[in-house]
Amino acid sequence: MESLQFTKDYWVILCFLVSLSSYLIIQIMALRNGIKALLHDRIIQKCEYHIRNNRINADDLEELEYLNKPYKALGGNGTVEVMLRTVHKLPKQVQEEN
Repeated sequence: MESLQFTKDYWVILCFLVSLSSYLIIQIMALRNGIKALLHDRIIQKCEYHIRNNRINADDLEELEYLNKPYKALGGNGTVEVMLRTVHKLPKQVQEEN
């Protein structure tokens, strides 16, 4: 009975909080999907570049793995994994020291 009275008394506030929560969830999901799309695009671009040049250096390989970690955590698909496997098979370029 008390909870019913509480709901009656604070109906407007409860509606506002539910609406705000829904809006924030939608925005967070949109940001999450946008970040996943950007990571996907960047990883694919880098992989294609190295596959075209038929070589990769250790720093670029490490950067690809660094980008792939959050991409996978966001639910990334297998397209990136296939390309990364191909990149891992490329000849390793020796880096010159400056």
